[in-house]
Amino acid sequence: MRARIAAVERYLKHRPGMIGIVLRDRSTGAVWRNKYAGSHIYMASTSKLAMAVTLLMQDHAGVIHLSSTDRAVMYQMLHVSSDNAADDLWFKYGASFYTSYFRRIGLTGARYLHQPGVSGPYWGGMTSSPPDERRVTTS
Repeated sequence: MRARIAAVERYLKHRPGMIGIVLRDRSTGAVWRNKYAGSHIYMASTSKLAMAVTLLMQDHAGVIHLSSTDRAVMYQMLHVSSDNAADDLWFKYGASFYTSYFRRIGLTGARYLHQPGVSGPYWGGMTSSPPDERRVTTS
């Protein structure tokens, strides 16, 4: 773990901006956080992961039925990080579909920032903290 922390600190030394990092040793459970680990940062394409988790869990629960087309679009959203695919799924199911579920998958502190030309919450304008992100990927 010490070697990983040192490698992260070396990497961050030459990076601009604010980068929040949380390292967790899966064997021991030990956790290390840098000084920005609790800071809200743009989720960028990681919000696509939250969308996919929401879609798959809601499909599994029988709330929605993902068609083969939906699954193909989701594949494009994740595999090539397609913003157009994310837009298609976001607007097809609606912001409230996702926002009402995000807390359940660990995004307890996610926020939406106003995006020019977009009314209401939008996947491309989300912020969260590294602990939120970790909860989504380990739920």
